[in-house]
Amino acid sequence: MEYIPDTVRRSTLQIPIVLAGLLVPFSVFYFLYVTALGSISIEDILMLMVLVSIIIGFSFYTARYYYRLYVKNPIAPLLFSSLSTFVFAVLFLMHGVTLIPNDLTLRSKMFFDITEHYSLFLSALFFIGAILPLKEEREFLYNNRKNIYLGVIALLFTGMAAVFMSENITKMLYGAVDSIVVSTGIIFITLALFLSYEFSKTHNLLLLYFIFGFTVMASSGYIPLFYDEGNLLWWFSHLTFPIGYTAIFVGLINYEKEDLDLSLFFSDISFYRKIGTKLALTIFAIGLFPLLTFGSLMFISAQNSFSQVLLSRFALMIALLFVLSMFFS
Repeated sequence: MEYIPDTVRRSTLQIPIVLAGLLVPFSVFYFLYVTALGSISIEDILMLMVLVSIIIGFSFYTARYYYRLYVKNPIAPLLFSSLSTFVFAVLFLMHGVTLIPNDLTLRSKMFFDITEHYSLFLSALFFIGAILPLKEEREFLYNNRKNIYLGVIALLFTGMAAVFMSENITKMLYGAVDSIVVSTGIIFITLALFLSYEFSKTHNLLLLYFIFGFTVMASSGYIPLFYDEGNLLWWFSHLTFPIGYTAIFVGLINYEKEDLDLSLFFSDISFYRKIGTKLALTIFAIGLFPLLTFGSLMFISAQNSFSQVLLSRFALMIALLFVLSMFFS
């Protein structure tokens, strides 16, 4: 990966980070899977909208942030990180839009699963571009950066239009969901192992953030095979990949500020100046707007009895949004 290497020799730091990224999510998954806790059903559409709203808003924000970094420092990993997060954000937005009707049709449920799992799969594919040595193509990528983005957008909407118009395509993609889930996990683990090898040679601290992010997101390659929609294991799955994306985002923030040793997180500087504080407030702000939008649409389309419950719990969901934003930071 084309980044400035760290001057301090820390050639074995990647090992505990890989183990933590792989074993912590797996340990929680295994505990939930073998105990009764994992089967507890929490079918709360509002709580899900809080989580989806954070993920969508945060993903679009980070995609724009990476692109801004790329304009200032045109290295390929920044462009592909932006594209990866943007593709995920667009498809996950479609995933969230599917939730707006209270009663999903069979085809809507298929589209719901397709947008979730293929968003991570395509995001993982774009992250492959972030680790490729594309120094010779740097000028071409930079000069055509807007065209590349427009091309990706065109392909995304063409693909979604095809899914909407063709029931056969929808069924084909839905039938391959399990294979896509496993492939996503394999890609993320491969990326993490490759970057671990790169770190042993370059001692680049930024790689550690990507390694941790990729190993955590690798859990998306097996957890969906075991959960039932709405149970606690399903909810846990929806927390893992946002944490992975956040780890990469934190790394790139610190890369921009030349603070890869996290002094702005853990030093004695004022609370309001810490990156973690600003990150939590940012996640809260960008999650609030889509939450209000989706919540309003659901409120308008709801029946009277449901709308009263929806309105009475809205303040609680906003409070939960803040708690989750602190957790992700």
